[in-house]
Amino acid sequence: MEKNKRKEGTQANPIALLSTYRTQLMGIATLMIIICHTHATVELPHIISKIFNYGNLGVDIFLLLSGIGCYYSLRKRKDKFAFWHRRITRLLIPYLLITLPFAIFALAIGQENILDFVWRMTAMEFWLYHKGAWFVSLMIPLYLISPFLFHKMHITNKSRGGGGNIAIVILISVLFTILSYHRLLDNGQETVISNIQMAIFRTPSFLIGIAIAPYCKVKNTKIEQIFIAMAIAYLTLRIFKVSIPWLITPILSIALAMFCKYIHEKGFIFKLLTIIGGISLESYLYNIYLGNPINYFLQPYKPLSEGFQITEYLVIAFGGLMLAYYSRKYISILINKYEKL
Repeated sequence: MEKNKRKEGTQANPIALLSTYRTQLMGIATLMIIICHTHATVELPHIISKIFNYGNLGVDIFLLLSGIGCYYSLRKRKDKFAFWHRRITRLLIPYLLITLPFAIFALAIGQENILDFVWRMTAMEFWLYHKGAWFVSLMIPLYLISPFLFHKMHITNKSRGGGGNIAIVILISVLFTILSYHRLLDNGQETVISNIQMAIFRTPSFLIGIAIAPYCKVKNTKIEQIFIAMAIAYLTLRIFKVSIPWLITPILSIALAMFCKYIHEKGFIFKLLTIIGGISLESYLYNIYLGNPINYFLQPYKPLSEGFQITEYLVIAFGGLMLAYYSRKYISILINKYEKL
């Protein structure tokens, strides 16, 4: 009976699907990012390259879902220190364990020095050099400010679902976009300031996630209309070759959640997305790191095959997923042990 009520609720409230199918959405976002990262290894035809580039929206889906997750985590346990401990632990333990061998490898073959090693292990290399796991570097400050955002956005009026003020969040998002937009015109020169601007540019999806989280429980048609208007604005701006990902992220995430709803839960695709969603962070890390040692050892063989780039990236993509799957069990054991300390 309770399960049927939950299904009826999600049918009446599309936003609720973001919570119901959160794991599967993370699986889709992971695959989108893996596809997007193809650019780093494979030279693709222009039209295919443009299509694959939309996989970058997977990052914004992650940020949206992270915002929703942070809201409910903070609503369940008000203690901000407990929240920080849990979130940072679940982020940094996988990061440190997976990053360490690749950082040692880069140090051993002379690609990086000891200071580079320190910046990588402390997740500072993105802020300084625009390198490494930038998503992890961004999530650390977002987790730190989440309790403040939760209390500022939280509204006690239950008739409004306790939700954040969407209008204020959109205004802040527009301001962030304006503040960071000129970074797109800096001819590719990366500085600490431009890296901060990039982080600001992607932050709105996280803010929107926190703001809409209450509406996963309470239907609000106006929010859905706002999402449609945002999507229209995104498509309009694309005509002028301007991309603002947070405008399309909510409606895209809901559409993908509807896809998850209508595929059979016992089917292969649903199960696959569930598995990948459960190893999303590990998959992301292996995907960005694995290419370096593979490229190093296989460099002499590159001229021997025209299809080498594609083969190399398939090894990176599937190898990363396999490593993530088999290492997740041991990482989870370490996380559970640390959380009990």
